[in-house]
Amino acid sequence: MPPRLSLDHIALAVPQLEPALEALKKVFRAEASPPEEVAGEKVRLSFLSVGGTRIEVLEGTSPESPVSRFLAGGGKGVHHLSFRLEGIDLAAWCRELAAAGVPVLGGGPRPGAAGQEVIFLHPKATGGVLIEFNQGKAGT
Repeated sequence: MPPRLSLDHIALAVPQLEPALEALKKVFRAEASPPEEVAGEKVRLSFLSVGGTRIEVLEGTSPESPVSRFLAGGGKGVHHLSFRLEGIDLAAWCRELAAAGVPVLGGGPRPGAAGQEVIFLHPKATGGVLIEFNQGKAGT
């Protein structure tokens, strides 16, 4: 039986978190979650809920951050798509992907925002789009 997947959020990379949040709050008339830092990923982030979908706004906290490198390389806007994984353990899903030849960045699950475990798939394996799978607290 295949795992159940649902779109969890769309992540936007921005040079500065607060100005981007202020602009998006005006556009969507939505409140933002308090900023959170994920030290292992070298990012600060906040979420906005828009019509049943969450938008994650990401700012790199160092030049080595994947978000900072994305922006420095000319990337703009959408950084990644995130899918909530249900019906299979994230580590087991990671092993299935690796067995199918799909490269998982970092080799396995790691801590993400709001207490979730996450994995990222290399864009070369997904048509150029960074894909995240997460498991953790529902509704975060």
